Amino acid sequence: MKNKINKKGFSLAEILMSLGILSIGMLLIAAVFPVGIHFTTIATERTIASSVADEAFAKIRMYCSDLNFSPIAVGDVLEAFPPLLSGFPAFNEDFECSYPSDDAVDVNRRMYSWSALWRRLNSDPTGRSVQITVFVSRRGGASARYYKSDLSEDGLWPIPLPVTVRGANSNQITVNEGSNPQKNFINPGCTIVDDTNGRIYRVLDRNLNNVVFLDGIWRGDTANDSEVWVVAPPVGGGRYPCIAVYQKVIRF
Repeated sequence: MKNKINKKGFSLAEILMSLGILSIGMLLIAAVFPVGIHFTTIATERTIASSVADEAFAKIRMYCSDLNFSPIAVGDVLEAFPPLLSGFPAFNEDFECSYPSDDAVDVNRRMYSWSALWRRLNSDPTGRSVQITVFVSRRGGASARYYKSDLSEDGLWPIPLPVTVRGANSNQITVNEGSNPQKNFINPGCTIVDDTNGRIYRVLDRNLNNVVFLDGIWRGDTANDSEVWVVAPPVGGGRYPCIAVYQKVIRF
């Protein structure tokens, strides 16, 4: 007796089921790529930010080695760097505060920059220990414009600017800027620095009542309005430019 050859193929239901399983698998694989690219970008930018911060600390030490150019009158509050050095003839802010700091790279083509705050660790004007907080930011593009310290809108680089807030005995602060541009500077994902003590906070959320939720308990003034520093976003809105914040105590 001869064996019959089975010529039966796959049914339509089996084919559709196989295609469905294959499609789901391909979708899951495709979804991994954007996540991988996102985390690779973050890792790359933080690696660059570390190099930018090291250079920033070195330049601050170099240009501020003379106490005539250090924050003698600042006391225990923060002041922005480098505006205090604007009269220093050897300091070119657009050139020195942008990265990569290579003479062969035109300033307008540089995509990273740094800015800093400093605070004396005590009110003694003869004290030489200064807490330096460096903000490393990524420029949105050659056409992007940022707020300057006087709130004019033609700045080339993102810089930290003060925002008035009212703190509470919790992880919340309230933005008290009325209709000023600063009212939109603090948003989820950004980093702020308390003006009175230099403490760094990460912003987790913000509601419609201008209440900002932080990643830690507010340790600043809770009885009066105070200021926090935050890197201003691009004029007209856009991606938050600050990549990372570094802090170091330098003795001049």
